[in-house]
Amino acid sequence: MSQKKILVVFESHKVIRTFLETNSLAEINLKHDVNYAILNDLKKNKNITKIKKKLYYEYSNFNKKIAKLITRLFYYSNFTKSKSYKFRLKRHLNWHILYNKNIFFLKRYFHFLRVLISKKGLLHLFLLPIVSMRIFRFYFYELILKYNKIPQNINKFLKKNKNHKIIIIVASTGIDFFTLLLDKIKKEYKNTKDIIMIDNWDNISSKGGFWHKPNALITWGTQSSNDAKKIFNIKSSNLYEFGTPSYKNYFINRYKKEKRLYDFKYILFSGPALPFDDLNALKVIDDILKNNHLFKNLKLIYRPHPMAQVRNSKFNFYNEKFNNIFLDNDSKNYYLKKKTQTFKTPLNYFPSLIKNSEFVIAPLTTLLIESLIFYKKVLVLLHNDDFHYETPRRVYDNMEHLKVLRNNSFLNYSYDFQDLKQVLVKTYKKRKSVNKKKIDLFLDKVIKNPKNFDKNILKLVNKL
Repeated sequence: MSQKKILVVFESHKVIRTFLETNSLAEINLKHDVNYAILNDLKKNKNITKIKKKLYYEYSNFNKKIAKLITRLFYYSNFTKSKSYKFRLKRHLNWHILYNKNIFFLKRYFHFLRVLISKKGLLHLFLLPIVSMRIFRFYFYELILKYNKIPQNINKFLKKNKNHKIIIIVASTGIDFFTLLLDKIKKEYKNTKDIIMIDNWDNISSKGGFWHKPNALITWGTQSSNDAKKIFNIKSSNLYEFGTPSYKNYFINRYKKEKRLYDFKYILFSGPALPFDDLNALKVIDDILKNNHLFKNLKLIYRPHPMAQVRNSKFNFYNEKFNNIFLDNDSKNYYLKKKTQTFKTPLNYFPSLIKNSEFVIAPLTTLLIESLIFYKKVLVLLHNDDFHYETPRRVYDNMEHLKVLRNNSFLNYSYDFQDLKQVLVKTYKKRKSVNKKKIDLFLDKVIKNPKNFDKNILKLVNKL
C-alpha cells in the first residue's frame, strides 16, 4: 500500500500526553509519512522534542471569537438532543451568581439581571436562538466559515501536498478550534480526509465542535457512538469504537500489583473540575474518620482536579487543619500554581494511586471510570453546596453522559452530609465485595479496551 501524508493535530497538553506517552501512533509512524501540527502555545512541552517532522501554527483572536460563536450556535441548535447544552448555556449566562450565598440575595439577582441585559445576555437570549432556527442556522454557519482562516503554516503544508492523499488526524476535546476548520479545509483541498479522535468521556454530548461530519470519528465506546448518531447524525459506518489510549495500560495491568505510593491505608478523594466546596466535604469526612473506631489508622488522600475552576468557597488546602487528610504528593506540583494548565501527571502514576486505595470517592470525574477499570469500590458524591451552581448533584442531573451511572448497584451514592457517615461505613465494609461481571458490562458501554488502539488506527488510515 502506498504511503499517505498524515497530519496529526495537537491543540492541548492533555492530548499530547494521551497519544505520545502511550506511543499510540507508532504503527502509523512506521507505515506512513507523518507530520505533526502543534499549537504555538505548546512549544515548551517536553514530549514533542523527539518529533522530527513538525510545524507550529496559531489562531488570530478573530478566529477564536468565531469558533466560540459557532460552538454556542451548535448548543442552541441541539437543545432537544442533549441536556448538557442547556446546562452549559446557563453557565455562560452566569447562573452561578444566583447560588452564591456569599452575596446578599438581592444583590445576586441584580447582578444576574445585569448580565441578562448585557451584550452577552442579548447574544444568548435573542440573537443565537434566532440564527439557530433551521431556516437560518446553516446559512449563518456558512457565512461565519467564510471568514474563518486556515492557519498559515497548515495552509502551506496542504498546498505543498495537494497532489497527495492527506489524512488529517485531530485528537479532539470537542471544543478545539481546528475541528471547526475541517469543513473549510476539505472544501478547499479535495485530497484530504479526516479522523477525529475523542479524548474525554463527555466530549460527544456536551461540547459543540462537531457541526463538521468527519470521515471517521473514533469514540470511547457504545455510549458515545450512540450520542454521536443521535446528536450529530453521524452514520454508523463512520464511527469506530477504539476507546482511548490513556487507559491502555490500565486494562493491561489491572491485575498487576503496583508499588505503593503511601505507607498507610487510605481512601482516595478525587476533586471535581467544576466549582464545588471540596474543603467543606473534606472537613466532614475528616470528622467522621476521627470519631469512628472502624476507620482507625485509615487516612484520606485528596487529589484536587488539575483543571479545577475558580471556587466561591474556600479552596486553599494549606490553610485548613486536618487530622487524617493529606494532599496527594503529585498534586503539589500543580495545586494553586500557575502551571496548572501545562503540568500533566504521567499516566503511569495513576494505577498505583487508585489500586492501592481502600476505595475511591469520586464526584463525577473520569477518575470514576479509571477506578472501575481497577475494580475499586466507588462512592459517588452527589452533594450541593452554598456557593456554586455546578455542584456534583446538578451536574449529575443535567449532564447527558452521566445518565449511564443511574441504577448501578456497584456504585454507592451520598446525596448530602446527613447520609455521608452511613454511606462511608457501608462502602468501607463492602470495599472487597465487587461484582466484576457487572462492572465489565458497564465499562463495555462506556469505554472499549484500547489494547489494540495503534493497530486499529493504522487499519483505519489504510482504509481511508
